[in-house]
Amino acid sequence: MNQQPTPDTTRVPLWGQDALRIRDALRQLLAPTPAVEPWPDGVIARYVTKAADLTGDVELTVDVTKIDGGFRRHCRGCGDSFENFWEPAVRDSAQIHAERCRALPKPEATR
Repeated sequence: MNQQPTPDTTRVPLWGQDALRIRDALRQLLAPTPAVEPWPDGVIARYVTKAADLTGDVELTVDVTKIDGGFRRHCRGCGDSFENFWEPAVRDSAQIHAERCRALPKPEATR
């Protein structure tokens, strides 16, 4: 029984080992990154801000939570928030805010 080698493991392309190293590096760079932390309790929707896109800081989000009497969105970048009894209004507001917000949280002083 003759087994064919899989293309990614045993065969070296005609252009050499450098091509394999470049391919592997590209795969690693382009692989989806998992969320750094689980969503906090109560968060029902999360939107990535423009600042997160620019800096790569996945913690810069706008979170939507259910509160007494409605829903609330809170930006973890600039601290802005909005409350409404209608969930779609809060989700729309969160998405619009996240698409535009470039604010970064104030860094804490280090000693």
